[in-house]
Amino acid sequence: MPPPFFKTMRDISDEEARKLTEGAARGNRASMQELYGLFGGLVGGVCHRYLSDPDDVCDAVQNTFVAVLSSISRFEFNGLASLKSWLRRIAVNESLKIVSQHTRFEQLDDNPQAETL
Repeated sequence: MPPPFFKTMRDISDEEARKLTEGAARGNRASMQELYGLFGGLVGGVCHRYLSDPDDVCDAVQNTFVAVLSSISRFEFNGLASLKSWLRRIAVNESLKIVSQHTRFEQLDDNPQAETL
């Protein structure tokens, strides 16, 4: 069964997206939840392009929304497209962090000179 964030985003207007981002920036929980509901699928799709493990995808989506909600007050809204682009960029960065972590662990595992004490 796919994670709950893989659902189709309903169409929203620039004005509705602006109100949601402003509400989330003020700490309105309903706005935050609606942002997740509307854009979780978009973010999940981006993360899935970089990560094959469903648990990693879920972690990347969670990390993305933590980063988004932590910095949304500094986001400069210039229409729905700017919001989607911003979300995608954060999702890519969070996915690449996870890829990088796996790569570091694999390199350590492959190092024959690395010994455990």
